Order: sequence, then structure tokens, then C-alpha cells
Amino acid sequence: MDALLTAGVSVIAEGSVHTTRGAAEIAELLPRAGAVVIHCVAPKAVTHERFRSRAGVGRRSHLAYTDAGNFRQMEENPARWAHFEQPVALDIPKLIVETGSGYQPELDRVLAFIWKRGL
Repeated sequence: MDALLTAGVSVIAEGSVHTTRGAAEIAELLPRAGAVVIHCVAPKAVTHERFRSRAGVGRRSHLAYTDAGNFRQMEENPARWAHFEQPVALDIPKLIVETGSGYQPELDRVLAFIWKRGL
């Protein structure tokens, strides 16, 4: 692993990370990696519609795809999902990207934010 890190291997870790619980696991890696947070946001109506539209698509071939259950839980207990509305609590550069309709800032600015940090 050390050889890979010194060789300049880049990794993109994508996923929904709990604001505080997931931060502790990620923080352990930070001394060995350059990192930024790209936090995507959209209006609740948009995110709910995205889950609703995917819920019947049949992506159950993988355990990570539980859109129907997630959508049901979002409708029944919206407070349970509030932690996703904030960026992960890490002391690293963060960029908030609005994804309700396209990307704001645009993708080239998101990439420039990442490259500026030498990642």
C-alpha cells in the first residue's frame, strides 16, 4: 500500500457519507492522502423525485441499490436523512455543488477546484 501511495495513485471515493460517523473513518486516511469534499445538493423535491423515479427500475441486483426502501424511509422520516444535507465534517477543502438542474458551479470549475489542490 505504501508503494502505491508514494507512486501517486489517485482514488475517487464516492458515496453518501454520514456527516460525522463517516468522517472518523475517512479522517484516518487523510495523513496519507490529499483529499477534498465535493458536496452535492439539490432541492428536496428534486432529490425525492430522483429516488421515486429509480425506486421501480429494478436495480436490486446489488445490495447498495435500495432506492425503493430509501424513498419510503425519506417519506416516513425525513429527519433521518438530514445529515446528508451537510458536507462531511472534515477539516479539508470543500466545494458545494448544486445539482438540481445541471451543475453549479459547472463541471470544469469543479475539476479546477480539485486540480488546484494537486489531487
